[in-house]
Amino acid sequence: MRIPAFMLSSRMPGVAVVISLLLATPSFSIAEESPAAPTAEVQLPVVWKVGDKVNYKVLKTREQTGRQFSPDPSSTPLEIEVLESREDGYLLGWTYGKVELPKGLKDVANPEVEQLGELFRGFQFRLQLAHPPAIVGVENWQELQGKIRKVMKTMSDLRGENDAEAAAVTGQIMTMFDTKEKVTALATRDAQMFFFAVGGNYSAETYEYEDVLPNPFGGEPFPCKGQLRLKSLDEQQAVISWSQACEPEATLKIIKKIVTDMATRLNKPIKDVEQQIGNFAVTDEGEFRIDRNTGWPIEIKHKRSVRSGTNRRVDILAYRREPIEVN
Repeated sequence: MRIPAFMLSSRMPGVAVVISLLLATPSFSIAEESPAAPTAEVQLPVVWKVGDKVNYKVLKTREQTGRQFSPDPSSTPLEIEVLESREDGYLLGWTYGKVELPKGLKDVANPEVEQLGELFRGFQFRLQLAHPPAIVGVENWQELQGKIRKVMKTMSDLRGENDAEAAAVTGQIMTMFDTKEKVTALATRDAQMFFFAVGGNYSAETYEYEDVLPNPFGGEPFPCKGQLRLKSLDEQQAVISWSQACEPEATLKIIKKIVTDMATRLNKPIKDVEQQIGNFAVTDEGEFRIDRNTGWPIEIKHKRSVRSGTNRRVDILAYRREPIEVN
């Protein structure tokens, strides 16, 4: 299984906006108490029919060294609809509603936050899924690319970026959306986590794997190692636990190149790059409760921790299934 990750961090001037975008993959804390591990194996079904709709709440929070964030999550309604059932997979509609920000953010008039919150509201991503379900494309990616470019331009205008350095940073950000593959990876990062454990075969024995995570700048990918196991099982649901960590030395080398290249483009050489980046580490933890009758997730919790020197950031994402509203 492959999860896109945007995991970089830096204390370098001029790179902060890019790094903020790269770190935007959220996560959610893991339950401290675990039931006894099951001894059985389970093959999770995928029983989805054209016209099926499921509703979720998407919850996000963040913790970061030196910055104060609301302990309450933002909340966004999500509707998923099965548009087509194909021989090789599915076409799903994925539509976000209005983002409800925590009270602390509601009290601050921030046009950039408003722009980002409205970016995907009401827009239906047409997700192309393989079988077992895993995102292989976004059918309407060009329309999505246009929306992203428009919002990024508006945010740049709001910040009044009229100097050479700001323009260079904005230009670098725009390269993150300049191909079909990049648009798909960036726009579906939360959705990738949603389908991570769907349709799999699991047992109580820990499954270990090695993988690489794509580099959003198109360079060398990030090597990582992970573990999956069946945590608990009953007649209604299966609970899957997951953890993953990037290989520290290789990750530091890749980040050093990205930061150095950025500094060169900004004409601001950086001394002792590795020392400034610090002891860099990225870890993920996840827990997935899956309906054994339909294959739809009941609840998903994902936590990503990123450390650079003495700085630490934790991004948290959760999906919670909601009842279908009847009008």
